[in-house]
Parts: sequence; C-alpha cells; structure tokens
Amino acid sequence: MEIRYKHPIKTLPRHYEVHNTINLSKNRWLAIGLNLGAILSFFVFGWFFWSLALFFYPELTEIFVQMTEPDPFSLFVIFAFFLIFQICLHEFTHSLFFWLFTKERPKFSAKWLRTYAYAAAPENCYLTRNQYVVALMAPFVIITLVGLMLLLVISVEVIPALIFVVTSNAAGAIGDLFIIGWLLYQPATALVRDISVAMIVYRPKEAVKV
Repeated sequence: MEIRYKHPIKTLPRHYEVHNTINLSKNRWLAIGLNLGAILSFFVFGWFFWSLALFFYPELTEIFVQMTEPDPFSLFVIFAFFLIFQICLHEFTHSLFFWLFTKERPKFSAKWLRTYAYAAAPENCYLTRNQYVVALMAPFVIITLVGLMLLLVISVEVIPALIFVVTSNAAGAIGDLFIIGWLLYQPATALVRDISVAMIVYRPKEAVKV
C-alpha cells in the first residue's frame, strides 16, 4: 500500500525516484509556446473582462478614450507601473501559499532583463502534488476573484487599470495552468521539488512506467 503524504517533507523517501523535470530555462520550445499562449490569452482575457466591465459601466469606452488622449509616454509609464505591481502581487501570492505549506521562507528572484520573476518553494522541501497545485493556482483564482469583486465597488475611472492588472495576471498564469494540468495526471502520491526555474516530480518506483 502506497503512503500518501499530507505535509511537505525534507527527506525524499528511499522508494521514490525522479519521474520528470520541467525546466523552462532549458526547454526553449516550451518556453516559446507558453509565451505565445500568454500573448494570445492576454487578448482573450482582456476581451472577457472588458466586456464584463462594459455590461456594468457602458460609459467606460468614453472614459478609456479620454485616458489615451494625453501624452502616450505618460500612459505607458502608468501601465508599466501596474504591470510591475501585478507581477509582484502574483509572485507574492505564490510565496504566501508556499510559506503556509512549508512554514519556511520562499525564494524570490526578479530577473527583469530576462523579463521574468518568480517565487519558489524552499529547495529542501518536497511538497505533495495537491499542495503544489494549490500554490500554483492561487494567483489566478484569488486575484481574478478579487478583481471581479472590486469591479462592482471601485470608481469607474480606475476600472481600466484594474482590468489591465487582472488581464495581465490571468495571461501570466498560463505557465502555471500548463504545469497544473500536467501535475493532475500524476498520482496523488507524487512529490514535487521546486528549484526556482525548474520543477522536479518524484513518484514511487513501482508507479513509474518504464
């Protein structure tokens, strides 16, 4: 009978072995595919959130047109600020759940020259499959739900910025959703080790198909 761990562990059980590794820094085509998916989903999510906002605030189009009339550079700076804010919020949410599960300080990195940032679980911890799925899913679910709730109560002048934050967050979660989909095909007994830009999945030896 296989043991199903309920909490992160720091020592890999002897009967576990590496099943697979996902390293976006080395898998060029996967990284390109996810980036293209993020770009496409930005427009899809943007259309959805904008349409939803217009349902509640028909005057939103006129307000947005007025926003684009001033200096384009100033507008770019404003949305660049909100993009950085969204990235920090996204990674903070990841880190919060990594901390809740491991009770240890997560790892952070912001490699802006490479246009990515990340929060990772402590490398000395092996999380259960379900815990890792929850930590990956948290930013997409929580930020989206909070954004939709704020849509109903904030000033209409702030809604374009809110839509941008929620949209860019959802699009930026494409990589997380891809990994979640792959992890859900793994048995619940699988363990996951996060080493920053790579994720290693371990499974019991008898569960690994040759």
